[in-house]
Amino acid sequence: MNLILVLLFLIPCLNWIMYFVVWIGIANGFKRYFESQNRTEFGDCGSGLALAAAICMILVGPVGLVLWVIATARFNALKKEIGSGGES
Repeated sequence: MNLILVLLFLIPCLNWIMYFVVWIGIANGFKRYFESQNRTEFGDCGSGLALAAAICMILVGPVGLVLWVIATARFNALKKEIGSGGES
């Protein structure tokens, strides 16, 4: 992600929009990468989870926080899958 996009989280109320831009952008980036490698076993790569986390972060803070932790763990697992080259 571009550093400027991440720093926009610091602007009050704009961070609500940035939840959608950054989290869904990360998930879509993973999805594009795995599609380019012809690997479909990861499904939507967490984009649905990222969308749910962004919505819940705005509407129901504690639930959104839990979903954010789960989404972060999912993204970390996908990052490790890229690093392993699919050999696991």
